[in-house]
Amino acid sequence: MSIFSRRSLIGPVVLLLGLAILYPVFWFYAADRAEGQLAVWVNSLRAQGYGVKHGLVTVDGFPGVIRLKIEKPHLSAPNTSWRWRGERAEFNMQPWNWWRFRVELPGRHRVNLANPSFKRPVELEPQKALMVFRFYTNGRLAEGELILKKMRVTDAERALILSVDDMWIKAAQPEKTQIGAKDASLSFSTALENLLIPAAAKGPLGENISRLQFIADLKGPVPQDFTRQGVEEWRRAGGTLDASWLNLLWGFFDLSGRGTLSLDDRHRPLGALTADIRGYSETLDALEAFRFLNRTSAATARLALSVLAKPSPTDGVKVLTVPVSAREGALLVGPFQILKLRPLSLPSR
Repeated sequence: MSIFSRRSLIGPVVLLLGLAILYPVFWFYAADRAEGQLAVWVNSLRAQGYGVKHGLVTVDGFPGVIRLKIEKPHLSAPNTSWRWRGERAEFNMQPWNWWRFRVELPGRHRVNLANPSFKRPVELEPQKALMVFRFYTNGRLAEGELILKKMRVTDAERALILSVDDMWIKAAQPEKTQIGAKDASLSFSTALENLLIPAAAKGPLGENISRLQFIADLKGPVPQDFTRQGVEEWRRAGGTLDASWLNLLWGFFDLSGRGTLSLDDRHRPLGALTADIRGYSETLDALEAFRFLNRTSAATARLALSVLAKPSPTDGVKVLTVPVSAREGALLVGPFQILKLRPLSLPSR
């Protein structure tokens, strides 16, 4: 090998040696910073009144993803309205990206809810839980994503209240904190598959909601809390929920639509959307069978809606395109009242 060839190799070799020496230093610096940031978050939550407890914290993953393993994490709200406890939590981050965290929750995890709006304590227990968070460079949360698998919700006697096979929720907020009444303070989307509600088995549509999906923007400032006072402040500020996509498949009832929702002065749903409805005739049969509608009302509605429905160009099934509205404590499909709507049950501050 000539002297020129040897000289041409010196640069890459020196670079590789430099990286081999500096990368471990950088990795452990990033790991130390991640562990320090976790301590800052814990102290911040405690200062706000949250109860935070945990066992041993370890760091591993070199030379790849940094993993902070937290044994027996425990987090509770200042007013003890909810409490989360689990076997282990794992925070994962790439050494070169300090603004995105993936949180895995292996083992058994439970969330206890004792909020007065639930009337009785309930417990959430997912088989699998995963969260992803991304932050702006100023430290403000940019977006968060939650994935749950095989989640059960039970009461204090372990009786099943509801279960869901798959649940996905994603929320995002703007970097700025000053939000006008017409600005989106929070954008979110969610999808649920096979939501089972045993108590609904006595109703006309059955206990299984096969699919629930929606994409929406929360307009106006985000409520400070979900109490009567917090929601009332949001309502008075002109807050609305603008849904660009909504799909509900419950028994024969298959609804797809978009619209706007708010609350009236008694905290009952108030809004309107345009919906495409399939299975309306079978749904009317079910409402009649359960005496939600009498025979005359069901027959009148079926005749009127059949005139309005049109065959779908894709499969020929009749689809009813009608306005769906919520006002004065009633849910109406077109001119027909389907259900009565109660005020939201919310706790006081």
